Amino acid sequence: VAAVDLAKSAGRLRLIWPFASLSEEALERLGTYFTVERCPMGYKLVDADQFPCNALYVVVKGSVQVHCAAIKGFPHQQTLASADSPRGLRRREDDMGVSWTDICNPGDHFGAPTLLSSKGETEPDVMSASVTSSAILI
Repeated sequence: VAAVDLAKSAGRLRLIWPFASLSEEALERLGTYFTVERCPMGYKLVDADQFPCNALYVVVKGSVQVHCAAIKGFPHQQTLASADSPRGLRRREDDMGVSWTDICNPGDHFGAPTLLSSKGETEPDVMSASVTSSAILI
């Protein structure tokens, strides 16, 4: 419970780029809208073909492997919270463009661009997300 409360706190939410400029009051209000999702190891959160990414996910406990594809010639590094971090991020470039794979651990997030898209749109860059160790997400 304490870890979930911390993840929903104004200080933690301010670290997620779409929320960085919100007031303390707005961030506290925003934290009340998050729901808790408990996922077993192996659970597939996102599959671009079957159930695309349509939400922001913040990892509270456990870990999630996230694979992102970018538009050819335009590596979309803002999809993953840890995209600028030296830990764990793997970049691959081929004829289809650039792709990224990362393990998101407690405090990391993915899917933030869905907050800025039109109603009903999904995050096309997140191709898949699978739980690698039992996880709690908000």
